[in-house]
Amino acid sequence: GGLRRAWRNADTTITVDMGVVTVGDGAVVITLDGVRWPAQQVWAPNPHAVVHIDAELPSDPLAMPTVEPADAFPGGVNVEFAIPTELGASVRVVERGVGETLSCGTGACAVAATLERGDLDEVQIDLPGGSVWVSIDEQGHSLLRGPADLIARGTVLLP
Repeated sequence: GGLRRAWRNADTTITVDMGVVTVGDGAVVITLDGVRWPAQQVWAPNPHAVVHIDAELPSDPLAMPTVEPADAFPGGVNVEFAIPTELGASVRVVERGVGETLSCGTGACAVAATLERGDLDEVQIDLPGGSVWVSIDEQGHSLLRGPADLIARGTVLLP
């Protein structure tokens, strides 16, 4: 999603200004393990295909789904499988070139943009890696809020 402005909130969460999220009007179909679903094209600003489903997916790691038409996302696409909840959605993400991931900030914003938000100021997006909250204004400008926890440290040796 590029460089983003972020700030710490009084409740120790972090908010990230994710910019404008655009829901496309093109029709795409996502196929995973022989099952086909209609999907919404979303740019956050990277490409996403959001699939709304009404049942849990297998617990096994998800393979990269196929997209039809094949030229809908020439550079590849992140695919979000979203089950609506009372406060937002429960989501699993398959990122282009990576596979299934525990979380995706632009994916959370893409899903939020496709939800009927009613009178909610922000929606809760539950991902395997934890929950985040997304608010989107009338112009599509999104803010992503959630915890920021150190989960690993490492050293990289460069040649």
